[in-house]
Amino acid sequence: MTVTGTTLEHLYGAPVWTWTREYTVTAAFTCLREGCGHTETVTAEVTRKNADEKLVFTATAVFQGKTYVDTKTTQPTQSTLPPEYNDAPDNPIPILPTQPRPGYSGFALASYTITVEERKGAELTTNFEETYPGTRIIVTVELEDGRDLEKLLVTDDDGTEIYVVPEIDGTYSFFMPSGNVTVKAVLKGDDKLPDDKLPFTDLTEDMDCYDDVQYVFEKGIMIGVSNTSFGPELSLTREMIVTILYRMEGKPAVEYAGVFSDVPAGQWYSDSVEWAASVGIVLGYGDGTYGINDDVTREQLATILYRYAKYKGYDVSVGENTNILSYDDALDTSEWAMAAVQWACGTDALNSGKTGEIRPTEPATRGEIAHAIRMFCEKTAE
Repeated sequence: MTVTGTTLEHLYGAPVWTWTREYTVTAAFTCLREGCGHTETVTAEVTRKNADEKLVFTATAVFQGKTYVDTKTTQPTQSTLPPEYNDAPDNPIPILPTQPRPGYSGFALASYTITVEERKGAELTTNFEETYPGTRIIVTVELEDGRDLEKLLVTDDDGTEIYVVPEIDGTYSFFMPSGNVTVKAVLKGDDKLPDDKLPFTDLTEDMDCYDDVQYVFEKGIMIGVSNTSFGPELSLTREMIVTILYRMEGKPAVEYAGVFSDVPAGQWYSDSVEWAASVGIVLGYGDGTYGINDDVTREQLATILYRYAKYKGYDVSVGENTNILSYDDALDTSEWAMAAVQWACGTDALNSGKTGEIRPTEPATRGEIAHAIRMFCEKTAE
């Protein structure tokens, strides 16, 4: 007996995601049955949040009762995110204007100019040379071989920085203010950032960590927690410290291996932690976890820098001749960290400060980490 008229249901696999510059995201589902090729396309809802000075965009698509998720992460070129981008996991992406608006409710808007500052090593182009407030400006950056962008600097007539968003297609964008702006590329290797001054109001030149912060800030190793705050007394998490080293190393390619159970693929810190584990800089807690969101302690900081120095082939023998027993709390140091703490004290990377104590199990502050990195670069790496 022959059965006719039977139609097999479509069998769909994982979607193919398409992201546009305006963060309109679609998920295309194609039937896997041989010879079919039927495709259904779903528009995803996109949300954003700020995670450790990065913008994480999450696209969620619902198809045939199942939920599919894709993420994109970008690194802002400024030292903070504006309020509308901060920690808003359920904050939908707005429709972003890309065309000038000649008027509103019958009233004409004044237009302002965009000046691109020419410099050797980088060519900048913008989608408008003159436009109206609120227009989204797209900046395309082309770099000469061997040059890397430190930051894309956009300022108004008063010298105030305009927030710049790095886009998923490699361009940058900002919203036109009510005034003229200047766009400039600051390249890695430039001696100083503009004005040679720190923009942080919570730092004064008489503070012990001022020169340290200036060093790491000018070299692009660390940035602030906002445009005007560095947070010298704030702590740093374990994933943040290895992210700093990962950036210093030039962000080498990493193949996700799932070394730690609390480090999933696709997170802003995944590559950093995976890289650090792969070269022996971090070992985790011994229970299969890394300790995401845990503050890095002073002895952990010393150990991570010590292992990084050994990985780089630097001389760490100074620790062999360093006596730390003069510190009242020296014996509070964990056995596994003793050699690293000796080295860190010998190079002044682990500064005892005014207390004269090592404080090995206390969280390291951002100011202390800036000092440790500066000492590492000046006394160990050179």
